Amino acid sequence: MGKLKDFIIDAEEKLENTSFSEGDRLKEIRETRGLSQVQLGSLVGLTGARIQQYESGYRKPKEELLRKIADALEVSPLSLEEPNLSSITNAMFVLFALEDSFGVQFERDGDDFCLRFGKTQGLYPALLEWNSEKEAVKEALESATTNSEREEVLKKYALWKWRYPNSLPADYEEKRRSIRMEQIEAILHEIYGQNNSN
Repeated sequence: MGKLKDFIIDAEEKLENTSFSEGDRLKEIRETRGLSQVQLGSLVGLTGARIQQYESGYRKPKEELLRKIADALEVSPLSLEEPNLSSITNAMFVLFALEDSFGVQFERDGDDFCLRFGKTQGLYPALLEWNSEKEAVKEALESATTNSEREEVLKKYALWKWRYPNSLPADYEEKRRSIRMEQIEAILHEIYGQNNSN
């Protein structure tokens, strides 16, 4: 047991030293959008030096300013927030929360571990859209003939993620409601079917 604990502590220290911070994410999105620190600063009423401080982690923007920065970058404010995955322990608690909130199932498949999202979980419609986007990206990457075409495909995918949920198609809510109604009907059928058989 001591070796496992030492391994986890070692791995957590490595993760903490290589974690992707909010500042790193801000810089990545800003650069992907083709803006300098000065340009982004002027869009939100700040100096380029202040944007540099946010990117370096020296300062952290307040929530209202974070929304202004996200608007200027045309992304969701959530894309600029750091999920707490700075350690194995924190990552495990995210997985536990997924299990508790959405019924995500943890399974072992040989030497691999998998998370299974069933159709009855509330995440299902969003996962369908994500899968559709991933398939489109895979197809576009396979048909790309140059590195610049591949980079453009990956840039568009990154923007899709950063803009989520605004990147979802217009009929997403209708699809989500339809799937939810199917789920409710199945549950009612199961309940009433069991009651009728008793």
